[in-house]
Amino acid sequence: MAERDEELRESWFARRAPPDSTPSVLPAPRERSRSATWALGATTGAIGGVAGIFLATWATSKFGATLDIALRVGRALGQGREAGLAVAAIVGALFGGVLALTIRHGRRWIGRLIFASSACATTWFCVHIALLSRHHATLPLLPMLIGAAAVGAAVAFVPPARS
Repeated sequence: MAERDEELRESWFARRAPPDSTPSVLPAPRERSRSATWALGATTGAIGGVAGIFLATWATSKFGATLDIALRVGRALGQGREAGLAVAAIVGALFGGVLALTIRHGRRWIGRLIFASSACATTWFCVHIALLSRHHATLPLLPMLIGAAAVGAAVAFVPPARS
């Protein structure tokens, strides 16, 4: 009867350790700091913001219109094309830093890519709708969604905080 009780308490899938060995405990991997994660996200976000503007400009020509989005953003500020690219880099850096902090524990790259790209595209869609509801001039929706997804794709390359 005692043998049957012992058999029921043991897990069927557990491996029995040899009686003379001591359990080895590996130290937990060190986690990257939040500021380093934010800095990596801001860097990749700035690069992605500029790449997203170029990609959106390229996409507008594929949809039939010829529009330089960086120049249009720069002219809205009373400046030139470089100001539009600077705005894209600054906005991409801010959004990339926050997004990198959000996805820093995701281990799989494809999951981070899908989340970051869809979060960026959704955020731009909400900004576009807010501008339309206030009757402000907006940039073309579909090319800008493609550019916003490029920002998210760039931020997805930030490695996880723990390896």
